[in-house]
Amino acid sequence: MLYHNLIWDFDGTLFDSYPHILAAYIRALADFGRTVDADALLAHLKINFGAAHQYVQPTEEIRERFNAYEHDIQFAPKAELYPGMKELLCDTHAAGVRHFLFTHRGNLALTYMEGAGILDLFTGIVTADTKEHFAYKPDPKSILYLLEAYQIPADDCAMIGDREVDVLSGIRACTDGILFDEFHNLGETVAQYRVHSIAAMRELLFL
Repeated sequence: MLYHNLIWDFDGTLFDSYPHILAAYIRALADFGRTVDADALLAHLKINFGAAHQYVQPTEEIRERFNAYEHDIQFAPKAELYPGMKELLCDTHAAGVRHFLFTHRGNLALTYMEGAGILDLFTGIVTADTKEHFAYKPDPKSILYLLEAYQIPADDCAMIGDREVDVLSGIRACTDGILFDEFHNLGETVAQYRVHSIAAMRELLFL
C-alpha cells in the first residue's frame, strides 16, 4: 500500500454531492422568486456554505428552505457515493489502511455514510459539528488533531480531496496530498498526486 492512513474529504470526493447541493440552493431561491448564476454559485459552494451565502445574500427564509432541501437525502439529484468508492474503501481497509474524515459538512455526513454502509470503515472523524477540533481548510488544525489523537505518522498519510484547500490542509500538517481532479479542470497543485477517477485512485493506492 502507498499509505496506511487516508484522510478523506466528503463532498466531491467520497460522495458525488454537489449536484444535490446546487439543486437544493437553486430550488430554495426559486421558491422566493430569485435566480442565480449556477456556475458561480457552485464555485462558492465548493469553498463552503458560508462563502455561498455571502455570494447569494439570502434571506433567513431562503437559508432555512435551502437547509431543508439540502438535508433531505431524497431530494433529487440525490448525493451518492462515487461508483467504486465503497469497494475501494473496503479493499484498502482489508489491506490494513485506516480511514479518517475531515469535512466542512456537519454530522449529516455521518448519516450519508451510515446509509451507504461505509461509516464503520472510518477510525476517526472531524466535521463542522466537532467544534473543539474543527477548522476551515486549508488550516491544518483538524488534521493535526487527527494525527495526534490516532497516532498517525504524517509520512504514512495522505489527505484526499477535490479542491486545493483540501490537499493544502494536509500539506500544512506534513502529510501528503492526493487531488481528485474529476473533470480535468483544476489548476496547479501542491499535492504529490493527482487522479481523475476512482479507478486511477485505486491503482495509485495499491502501489
